[in-house]
Amino acid sequence: MTGIDKFESVFRATLRDDFKLAPLVFKKVLVLTDVQAAPDEGRAMLASATTMLPSATEIELHMLAMDAPISVTLELVAREAPDLVVTHRGLASPSWRQPFTVGENLEVLTQVAAPPVLALPHPLVAAPPTKAPGKIMALTDQLAGNSDLVNAALALTPDDGQLVLCHVEDTRSFERFLDVIAKLPSIDTEQARDEISARLAKEPTDFAESVRAALEPKGRKVSILITRGAHTRDYVELVELEDAGLVVMGTRDASQLAMHGMAHALAIELRTTPMLLF
Repeated sequence: MTGIDKFESVFRATLRDDFKLAPLVFKKVLVLTDVQAAPDEGRAMLASATTMLPSATEIELHMLAMDAPISVTLELVAREAPDLVVTHRGLASPSWRQPFTVGENLEVLTQVAAPPVLALPHPLVAAPPTKAPGKIMALTDQLAGNSDLVNAALALTPDDGQLVLCHVEDTRSFERFLDVIAKLPSIDTEQARDEISARLAKEPTDFAESVRAALEPKGRKVSILITRGAHTRDYVELVELEDAGLVVMGTRDASQLAMHGMAHALAIELRTTPMLLF
């Protein structure tokens, strides 16, 4: 390594992208359910939204016909211009009976509608939450610099709740790069493993600590979980281990139409766990 390369590496290692506090504000909330769920379940969802969103000043409930095209739903959301949409998996679709999908209407909502979507369990699968979640997990494979994710989670974290910042490093990618490094005689494999592992953990940890430094003086509880995983089950086990009452994930990627990354798989697997998708 030349002197210039070494200097650049040392300089870049000192760069940090600390947390920028700008919590979302959910004042106007649109609650969507379908007639199959029946009026009683619709009122239960409305009560759940009121409990989980105490800062909201306007919460409206709209019942959708089972055969309503998604274009009608999107027009409704555009017209009402809510800060948040609250709905359930299998919205206006017979797909709610199947454990393999969140339903086409919810998928389109999360990818096309402007506001974030709080996806609750389908009312005929599990009752909507009756109290604010005690633990809110911001779950990602890219925590460093991800202020948007933290601010979204913070918007639904009650004052006495706990915000769990969870970063999951992809084990398969890590091992694949280490396998390539092991074939390069100019690089010490074990040293590379230790140094890369430490660096991969340091960046999300530093960012999470900047979140803690910003929020704990305000009386907020923040915990940090930096780990590795490769499969959907690894993520599900983390949610279950932490007993998270709400999971927050980013779903939108300008380079693709489908839900981003692990969010789609978890929205399907966590059928009875509320998820904020934005």
